[in-house]
Amino acid sequence: MKPCAIISSLIITLGLILVGTKGLNLGIDYRGGTEITIKTEQKLEEKQLEKDLQELKLDQLELIVMEEEAHLKVSDVIKGNDTDKVTNYFEEKYEAKVDIGAVSNLVKKELTKNAFYSILFAILGMIIYISLRFKFSYAVSSVVALLHDVLMIVAIFALCRLEVSVMFIAAILAIIGYSINNTIVTFDRIREELGKQNREKMTKEELKEVVNLAIRETMSRSLFTSITTLLPVIALIFLGSSAILNFNLAMLIGLVAGTYSSLFVSPYLFLLLEGKRLKKATKPGKKKKKRIVIREELEERSIKGVNS
Repeated sequence: MKPCAIISSLIITLGLILVGTKGLNLGIDYRGGTEITIKTEQKLEEKQLEKDLQELKLDQLELIVMEEEAHLKVSDVIKGNDTDKVTNYFEEKYEAKVDIGAVSNLVKKELTKNAFYSILFAILGMIIYISLRFKFSYAVSSVVALLHDVLMIVAIFALCRLEVSVMFIAAILAIIGYSINNTIVTFDRIREELGKQNREKMTKEELKEVVNLAIRETMSRSLFTSITTLLPVIALIFLGSSAILNFNLAMLIGLVAGTYSSLFVSPYLFLLLEGKRLKKATKPGKKKKKRIVIREELEERSIKGVNS
């Protein structure tokens, strides 16, 4: 457990440092700009398309070229007459079907705000739900584990300079739901085992044994569920469209991090919180000083002329 905790902490730390210094590789959804999709029967070449963008005086962000299809992302917001100009240019040159999608600054700000609120409301909803179903210490442990999963995805995307788009946010929300489901299964077993114990007389070592027992009993279920979910995700990474590649990569990272956190991070945090509560409950108060009364036995002494 400790090596895994060290590795995940190191990845998250490096990722956050990179986010703070260089930022994330934002897509046009959150940066603003235009995506141009070209579909043609002719063979497309990357160098030629780069020259086309220079001729059109467009600032290139990303260029993905397949044999008969290309996705061009530029920082310029193409609209109005410029849209017709770019469309006609590629249609005439490559006899292609051209699709242009632009994201203005207003749309960019709206998408960014919606992404932030969607994640925030999802986490707040989890806190309320778990607090009502279990207790607040379970909720705190679960939310910290969820933050661990989200930060792991963000950190690896920052380290690998993968693009952050709307699909990335969709993957984050999917992982939040998946991870909390695994965590609740573990917590439900912990609660079931605690119901068999005398909570008033329970020690920290006994609580630790209960948590370890619950993890052992739910581990196989969590691992098998995660593996069956990972198989189609891995298949989509190798066989699916490039348009959803980053979504699948985010899902892969999140599933691995979520399985680890639901089995080790959240139960460990719960053990820490409940262990402190047990210490407070069993902490002996100040002992009252007992008043010790010493009774001296008077010995009768024989004194000449008095009692002898």
